Amino acid sequence: MENRSFSEAVQHVVQRDPRYAAEAYFFVRDGLEFTVKNLKKGARGLARHVNGQELSEGLCSYALDEYGPMAFFTLKSWGITRTDDFGEIVFNLIEAGMLGKTDEDRKEDFAGRFDLYETLGRMYEADPLPPARGKHLRR
Repeated sequence: MENRSFSEAVQHVVQRDPRYAAEAYFFVRDGLEFTVKNLKKGARGLARHVNGQELSEGLCSYALDEYGPMAFFTLKSWGITRTDDFGEIVFNLIEAGMLGKTDEDRKEDFAGRFDLYETLGRMYEADPLPPARGKHLRR
């Protein structure tokens, strides 16, 4: 495979698989770095492989850090609505030579891990206003 930049690889992948916006690939790359750094903090700085569950959770944490209340809707605008989408993007990047994998890694490791809307969006839904009590103010 020719030596190409991440941006070039993403352009090629998006042409081949237009389900996800280019931003989704950059998000997953940056979220992987975020996840690895956070896992190293807990493992005395030792580098280790990140599995599908850990990466899915790390990507959600990264999305919340980066986009706050708009995390779910930002990911959705890029085509990401399920943890399965994380797996599709990761494996597209593996196929493009931008990420590595072990023999045990599979797309299914990302399948149905948790509900992205419940994890990223629901916490920011506004609580309904309580019913009005007493007399209404009149002017």
